Amino acid sequence: MSSMLDKSLNSTTLYLKEFIKGLWRDRSSAKRINTFSQKQFLDTINNAYHNVPFYKKFWDDHQIDIKQIKSLKDINLLPILTKTLIKKHFIDHSILQTNFNPNQGVQMNTTGSTGTPLSVILNPKTYARYITTYIRYYIRLGYYPWDVVSYVKTESLNLPHIGPFFQLKYIDHFKDLATIFNEIKKNKTSILMIYPWTAMKLTQNYDETQLKALKLKFIVLNSEISTKQDRIYLAKVFNCPVYDEFSCNETFLIAMHCKNFNYHIPTDSIWLEAVDKKNQPVTKGQSGNLLITTLNSPAMPLIRYQLDDVIELSDEFCTCKSPYPIIKSFSGRVDDMFIMPDGREIPAISLMILMKKAVPESPKSIKTFKLIQLEPLLIKFQIVPGVNFKKEQLDGFELQLQEFCNAPIKLIIEEVKNIEYSTFKHKMIESHCTLKKNT
Repeated sequence: MSSMLDKSLNSTTLYLKEFIKGLWRDRSSAKRINTFSQKQFLDTINNAYHNVPFYKKFWDDHQIDIKQIKSLKDINLLPILTKTLIKKHFIDHSILQTNFNPNQGVQMNTTGSTGTPLSVILNPKTYARYITTYIRYYIRLGYYPWDVVSYVKTESLNLPHIGPFFQLKYIDHFKDLATIFNEIKKNKTSILMIYPWTAMKLTQNYDETQLKALKLKFIVLNSEISTKQDRIYLAKVFNCPVYDEFSCNETFLIAMHCKNFNYHIPTDSIWLEAVDKKNQPVTKGQSGNLLITTLNSPAMPLIRYQLDDVIELSDEFCTCKSPYPIIKSFSGRVDDMFIMPDGREIPAISLMILMKKAVPESPKSIKTFKLIQLEPLLIKFQIVPGVNFKKEQLDGFELQLQEFCNAPIKLIIEEVKNIEYSTFKHKMIESHCTLKKNT
């Protein structure tokens, strides 16, 4: 019993230390954050080369002299880390720090939406920093330590709390909507973390009076793409602000909305790049494929990890006074884009905005839908019709799609009872034409 108590106290102390450090950085200047990030980056490179067998061989094979890596400006001299490489070298643990016992770490697994799942191991300190990074972002949105956070998720997170403070309540994503709604209510939830699809389904099964009665302080959407239109609608029916989070299981938080609805990057923990198809940095104002480098994960560092998302970075800073830079926009995953015969890429987020504007969802008309690119010029539009659905509602959508994509697209409309998804994520845009990389 004593050893269990000691372990619990040590864990709580670790989280509190990381929480306080994070709050201090959150109140620093952008210049001080950049200096901190530079140091973290150089420490990461040094640790990876000298203590992680995979990186030494990987960089030696590419004739990389780490002495030439003197700042983050030199990061593009390093080769790209793909999912394939991580999976291959995770098997023999050569991508782990040599003196690290994986049994003492926290293993995170991806959903496998791009193929087989990928595993990443974090040491306890890294895990604590990632979790407390969320908390400090939430504080800027109005969170207090005594607020209850309910997280509708596919698996629980085992986190310490101090009496009534820092409470995180897990709600099983796979439960029926009635159970999810009742648990949100039972928990006396202040902050709700939830997938966009599930949030929208709650609005179709409960009226505004019931949703507003939850008295949520704010909602955070994650894991799936949501449009600005979605978030405005959810804010109205729940009667609270709705913010968006950009994250992944490999590195946790990548960016999150502030009160001004700008996506801030926690550059004290991660570093982002946007590169073109030749893996060269794109100019400001252009979108590029996302590369991510962890700055505080010595047990299993990810350096220039290719995440298959498309983003546009910005030099601008927000009036919310956060010292952290922002992502100007992101367009979804590379494998969600529609590819036209001439090679043009149509971002998933743009297609979602078009689709929701042309064909609004309604529980009595169209319950939900999905757009699937079968061939470059052949699109299947799956819909789950409501009791008042009329085919005339879809008149003109094919023409709108043709004009938007500037291509002679053929649209197949398919009415179904249920839409099947390859994972728990409810992807409303899917392409069978996009080249699947690094799966």
